Amino acid sequence: MGNKVKVANVVVNLAMGGIERLSIQLSAHLDPGRFDPVLICIEGGGPLEREAAEYGVNVVELGKNIKNVPGAVRSLSRLLRELEVDVVHGNPGLIARLAAPRSAVKVSTYHNFLRKRTYLSLILDRHLTRRTDALVTITRSMAEGVEQRLRLKPGTFHVIYNGVDLNNVRLSARASSECRTDMKAPVVCFLGRLVPKKGAQVLLDAFSFVKNEIPSSNLWFIGDGEMSNELKSRAAPFGDAVLFWGRRLNPFPILSKADLYCLPSLHAPFELVAVEAMALGLPIVASRVDGIPEVVGDAAVLVKPGDPEELASAIISILTDERKARELSGKAEKRAAIFDIKKTAEQYGKVYEEALAVKRR
Repeated sequence: MGNKVKVANVVVNLAMGGIERLSIQLSAHLDPGRFDPVLICIEGGGPLEREAAEYGVNVVELGKNIKNVPGAVRSLSRLLRELEVDVVHGNPGLIARLAAPRSAVKVSTYHNFLRKRTYLSLILDRHLTRRTDALVTITRSMAEGVEQRLRLKPGTFHVIYNGVDLNNVRLSARASSECRTDMKAPVVCFLGRLVPKKGAQVLLDAFSFVKNEIPSSNLWFIGDGEMSNELKSRAAPFGDAVLFWGRRLNPFPILSKADLYCLPSLHAPFELVAVEAMALGLPIVASRVDGIPEVVGDAAVLVKPGDPEELASAIISILTDERKARELSGKAEKRAAIFDIKKTAEQYGKVYEEALAVKRR
């Protein structure tokens, strides 16, 4: 292919989320000899603008004053024509698919199971799938679920795992941090938004059981969200044994000091942070729900979601068994390689080129 393929990856903004971070990483790691990517933010930027700049990603902010979907479609359509893009990639991208030029390939990545979508919303999605050249989901289990919800034949979706810049995670973990490095007491760490579906409240309940068995144990929360104040209030009786680090653009120096990473999600299509924890070689305890088992494989102890006692038992089993912890750590580092962002970018590149070849015929 003589000219580079112009790819527009469309997101709402650059908030602190998995889709936003993945879109930055994907734009940064597409083969520069084959692709010319641009990352378009419909509502403007956000906290991850700095990360995009560090990766040298070309970011275009559509506008912060767009108030409705028709206005966003018109503005995005005009921009895409001006940029003369070959591929429009949305996540899943209602506005992106409506705004894409007829000549452009439309790619849509579904990041959730569509369980809470209304009947009318699903009808619209079914219609849009017929106007989409390539459909992608992020796990096999999600592909099956979304195909059923949208009444599509099995195998309609490509499955491309979300990727992580593993080298950057490991390098970032070596950055300076106010985190104490001389701690001998075991540390359990949670990294994510403090919202109900992430299960931080379940982990805090479980910590009571862990503390009874291992009095020296500590629990760290990295992140913020609507439950921050409630969790801090409930954690007050534990004193300094429970620390809240707040939201961090680079959480890895803190995370890397933990002895165990806990992923107590009640619902979780994928969870990029699980891959980041595996990249750091952390033993993991995670919920047996949605796409998590497919992501962590044999590198984690899986537990029933929402069960503090079972969660505590799994945590205790690792913190009190050095051999088990080392075994899980080794498996985690090995499994992380499956989710290298370079592999993800290469797979998306193949989807773009194959869809373009079909459209041009």
